[in-house]
Amino acid sequence: MRFNLEEQYRIYLQKADLDESKMGETQKKETRLAFYAGVSQSVMYYFSLAEMDEDDAVEELDHVMRQVSEFWISLGKRNEKERF
Repeated sequence: MRFNLEEQYRIYLQKADLDESKMGETQKKETRLAFYAGVSQSVMYYFSLAEMDEDDAVEELDHVMRQVSEFWISLGKRNEKERF
């Protein structure tokens, strides 16, 4: 399976309640930039997890997933599908 970033970008737009057809060119550019910057940072994070002891990596990933969950809950998105 190949992870399609353009497909993930479309999902990101849906989760963020954004519609590119209603955006100006600057907003489109900045939205895409934010998405790809987030993906890039995530990849770097996963590389750092791979270098950790397995138990430490599991604990760290759990810590980050709790933060992500808390973020979505703070926005009122309590449905599991909306969070991840």
